[in-house]
Amino acid sequence: MKFFLLVFLPFFISSCKSIERQESEEFIEEIVYKNWADDVPYDGLLKAKRICEKHPDFDRCSLVTTQIYDISISYNSCLHGQRSKLCKTIVDEIRQTSLYLYLPKTITLELPSTPFFWTLPTDLLEAKSSLYEYRDETQSWLWGEVKYYALAILIIGLVAIFYICFKFCMKEIQQNIERKNAIKRARQYEEEQQALMQSQQDMRENLQRIEAEKTAEEQRQRKIAEERKAKLEATIAYEKQEKIAQEKAEVDAMFKDLFKGEK
Repeated sequence: MKFFLLVFLPFFISSCKSIERQESEEFIEEIVYKNWADDVPYDGLLKAKRICEKHPDFDRCSLVTTQIYDISISYNSCLHGQRSKLCKTIVDEIRQTSLYLYLPKTITLELPSTPFFWTLPTDLLEAKSSLYEYRDETQSWLWGEVKYYALAILIIGLVAIFYICFKFCMKEIQQNIERKNAIKRARQYEEEQQALMQSQQDMRENLQRIEAEKTAEEQRQRKIAEERKAKLEATIAYEKQEKIAQEKAEVDAMFKDLFKGEK
């Protein structure tokens, strides 16, 4: 019996240790590959941490350490800026776990306060960000910070658009007024030219009429002068014939008297 124990006991102990190692490694593997978006295995990580402290040669112990550091960084970062619903939930959740007392000292990261980021700085925060709508929350923060500037820019833009439209409309109105004035001046100039041409035409017609009247008057005066001349010549001729007839009568009378004396 003692011989049996001495021969098979080491094999039994070794077999038990092998089974325990396998179970521990399977447990660690299950913990480190758990989806944090569904649930974070805080207590499981603490148990895995204690196993790795006893057996640092186990597979994936480095992942356990990395994940615990990730949780610690997430906690410190959220503790630094707790205004997000995500950070408040993470801080309260971690404080209620046994792992909280064993978190190592780590750095504090500045979490993005605007929606313009690719991912959050830790796996824990990234896994929970969509659940607590962190990006939407940062959008509300950003809008709260820039809404007055956006409103001012909008007002300035509207004023600028109104000013540009006003200037454009005033320019159009001015151009229309100038166009109408130009058309009016052109019409007025055309009317003045037509009036001038009509005035010149009337002047030429008046001159022609006056010239015609003058020519007619000259012809009439010439005709009157010719008539007077003809009458004067006729009168002179008549007086001359009368004178000749009178002289002839006197000569005849003298001859008669002469003949009478000789008898």
